[in-house]
Amino acid sequence: LSLRHYRTLIEDPRWLDGILLSVRIGIVSSVFSTVLALCFSLGVWMFQPRFVALLVGFVLLPMVVPPVVSAITLYFLLTSISGVIPWFGYDTWLGVAMAHSIMTVPFATVLILVALSQVDRRIDLAARGLGASPWERATQIIIPNIKFGIVTAALLSFVLSWEEIGVTLFIT
Repeated sequence: LSLRHYRTLIEDPRWLDGILLSVRIGIVSSVFSTVLALCFSLGVWMFQPRFVALLVGFVLLPMVVPPVVSAITLYFLLTSISGVIPWFGYDTWLGVAMAHSIMTVPFATVLILVALSQVDRRIDLAARGLGASPWERATQIIIPNIKFGIVTAALLSFVLSWEEIGVTLFIT
């Protein structure tokens, strides 16, 4: 039994750089996917558009599509983006963070929608009846009631981004 490998992990700058890059990508993708999932979920919950099931199904698509198909699609998307914006496309850490965000948005959306299902709609209706704007209702009424769901979505997005290797191998 030896601790030699742990010492190498701490002392070798290549390992530390890789760990710090993974943390940076995880944080950026977690924030981005949580914000996207929150905006989508609030819009669906507050405004109840006609084709809710179709919209939710579209957002959940990366969850049901095989990861290889998603990775190939993201590869072509990022290579076309890198022709226009070289610092945000193929083989960049921002491109990897964007790809991870696309893969984790469905999970964050499910968690936030579940949290929203526990909120009493009468609170929102009362705020609307008292003249609150959609922005005020979202920021002062709804988000404080689902803050634990948002935190859970962010943490799960970070963990899923951290362990996502299939997409990363295709786009770097």
